[in-house]
Amino acid sequence: MVWWPVLGLIRFLGRPALWLMPALAGGGTVCGLLLLGFSVLMLAWPSTHLSFWLWAWRLLEAFGFALSALLAAWMVVVPLVMGLSMQHLVRRVQQDLLAPAAGESVWSGLASSLHLLTHTWLLRLGVTLAAVAGSCLGPVGVLVGTLGLAYLACLDAFDLALAVRGIAGRRRLELIRAHRRDHLGGTLVASALLLVLGGSIIGWWLLLPALAAGAAERELGWDGVSAALAHPADATGAPARS
Repeated sequence: MVWWPVLGLIRFLGRPALWLMPALAGGGTVCGLLLLGFSVLMLAWPSTHLSFWLWAWRLLEAFGFALSALLAAWMVVVPLVMGLSMQHLVRRVQQDLLAPAAGESVWSGLASSLHLLTHTWLLRLGVTLAAVAGSCLGPVGVLVGTLGLAYLACLDAFDLALAVRGIAGRRRLELIRAHRRDHLGGTLVASALLLVLGGSIIGWWLLLPALAAGAAERELGWDGVSAALAHPADATGAPARS
């Protein structure tokens, strides 16, 4: 069933009590990214005592440094902040569906998010660069970039839903790969939603919690989740010692 992002959006919009934390995290992240980019740009801003061509070259370098800082922060900080802010949302959705979460602490949630980042950093780098390049290549490029970002967002959503259930590291990735039809189908639907929402900051603010809520419900029907809960693993995916 590939329509889980739509169902997640409906569920999220129907629960105003769950809006506050994602909104605060999203707004704070945007402000932080803008401040970071501006600060790097100002630090690298060239001196006016240079010749025109050298000044122009240094100016391009300054914008390049600022863009690099923004991309690095987008790849690392955004998944961590949004993941931590949506743990409560995922937990509430799963409790409503009579599947109590494991009660993962904030620090455990941070470790879970870092585990996924370290295993997908190359993919994130490629998708982020493709999205930036695609934005300069017209509608087709924008579509390709949107698909890539939606793919990562769906991956993060499923990983968060499984982590809140108490399933550790490597086993979560195995379950997501085993249910790639939900992942890929959800990516297409999420991309369509993002395009309908205009691809704006508000669109992402709605989409990310919607994916978290949808994934929290969808993974309850996955084969293998019950077995993973019955045999907990450590952060590396190895069976835990009794």
